[in-house]
Amino acid sequence: MNNPDKISERDYLFDNLKALLIVLVVLVHLFAPVKKQFGANVWIDRFLVLACSFHMPLFVFISGYFSKNIQKGREKAGEILVLFFIGQLLIVLTRFLLYGEAITLSSLLKPQFSMWYLLALFLWRSFLGGLVRIRYILPVAFVLNILIMGTDLQTWCIRVVSFAFFFLAGYYTQKDTIGKIRRLPKAVPILALLVGVVSVEMVISGGIVSAGTLRAMMLRTITVDHFDGSPLYGYLGFVYIFVLAVLMCGVLLALFPSKKTCFSYLGQNSLTIYLGQAVLYIVFYRKIINLPMLAESALKAYLAATVLSVLCILIFGNDKASGGFNRAVKKIYALVRKPEEASR
Repeated sequence: MNNPDKISERDYLFDNLKALLIVLVVLVHLFAPVKKQFGANVWIDRFLVLACSFHMPLFVFISGYFSKNIQKGREKAGEILVLFFIGQLLIVLTRFLLYGEAITLSSLLKPQFSMWYLLALFLWRSFLGGLVRIRYILPVAFVLNILIMGTDLQTWCIRVVSFAFFFLAGYYTQKDTIGKIRRLPKAVPILALLVGVVSVEMVISGGIVSAGTLRAMMLRTITVDHFDGSPLYGYLGFVYIFVLAVLMCGVLLALFPSKKTCFSYLGQNSLTIYLGQAVLYIVFYRKIINLPMLAESALKAYLAATVLSVLCILIFGNDKASGGFNRAVKKIYALVRKPEEASR
């Protein structure tokens, strides 16, 4: 049985991990448009691939780890749904104000950019009670993680199904298991890290797939149909992506500090940063990167992306900003629930 009390005390390991992950999410999202405009860069390509190999799987794993109280998670899912629609509205309004894109019901309901994760989190927490009643759900989730890559579903649907394995793995992982991973000799996770990095380099340098294709596989933006020949080649590639994600997640769980650090607060405020960076990406991708002073130099563009990433993290990761936003979300959710409660 999963015991919610076992993880009720604040565990700074996960705050620190979420701080790293949200920083990587922001950097990946703002670096990607620069790479698209200026073409391949060996160091940027490797950074993007390595970051994408684990940043969302580990984020999802942590979300599942802290969803052991199924009833509480189901109740909190409503607030996540409010966050989703706030993010949707902000993105759609930004596109309307800056580019004149129409605001439609479809644009408000279909997950925009990175809002897929909030919708997925809502769905996973809402249906977790039913999912864990399915026999052998983890093996089933693994099989679906791979087979879903052979469908032509929309990207957000594929991600919801594909990353569900990591959410369930987090739910089933006990604090004792994390402790066992952290008690491994340091040489073990370090060796695992080297294996992961070297394997990525061999795949790219060996011409098996390009860095761009490898990252697209990690982001689930391409399916097995992308590969010529037998679909088996594509499926095997996604099995590799899965194994690499598990390996890198294990490494970080083993090596990252578990004490309060100067950046722990960023992990506690990661959802606010997540919303802020989504809006910033829209502005950066369509406006800032096209400024004459940036359009002529990749170095300047990457520098601008880095500076904006830091500002985004500091502004939206601020305790006051995050706390105020979270209180506003709770009030909105309370207002939404009142008619529902009155009708009972």
